Amino acid sequence: MPEEITLSTCALKLRNSDPEIFELFVNELEKYYGTLMDAMVQSGINDVLVAQGRTQSIQVVLRTLKTCHVERKEKPLPAHERPFPVPTP
Repeated sequence: MPEEITLSTCALKLRNSDPEIFELFVNELEKYYGTLMDAMVQSGINDVLVAQGRTQSIQVVLRTLKTCHVERKEKPLPAHERPFPVPTP
């Protein structure tokens, strides 16, 4: 069975092909994430949810890039089967 192509598997292939460039990319993405965090904090009431969504999106990509080399213990659920995340107070 062919390997499933996911963001994580693509990131791992990129990381393995040129680790130095991959790390530079992740570092630049972290800087961009910091910029988005600053923009979110400074957002007005009408724009804060959009800014929060952008920040969360980059956070997910960063987490994937930073953990692409970590072996998963179990196969993740397909997106349509994952439970909706409920924020904790």
